Amino acid sequence: MKVLENAGALAETLLRMVGSRLELFGLELRQERTHAVWAIGLICLASGSFLLAGVGVFVLLAITLPPDDRAAVMVACISVLALVCVVSSVFFARLLLASKMPFRETREVLNKDAQCLTSALKKKKSQR
Repeated sequence: MKVLENAGALAETLLRMVGSRLELFGLELRQERTHAVWAIGLICLASGSFLLAGVGVFVLLAITLPPDDRAAVMVACISVLALVCVVSSVFFARLLLASKMPFRETREVLNKDAQCLTSALKKKKSQR
């Protein structure tokens, strides 16, 4: 009977542990989803604003400049916008590479759980 009680207690403990880990995973999943939605929204907003600002600058320059200077100024503006695009792409790539791995806390807790179970099994074997 004692063996069945111990097995039942162990099963209950493992089920509670799995439940809490799934809850942690769910919380982190919601955080990552919110982070991704905000990042995509901000990227779209920034890109659209930048595009409209660039079009506005080109139109303004095309209207106000004398015909002889338009080509040189347009090439300079295009070069500046291309440089801004490259620099912002590099910063975005660095931001993505520097961001933490998703579900870090869940993985850490699961690794600790695995270590605890492994050490408990080793102790049990050494006691026999």
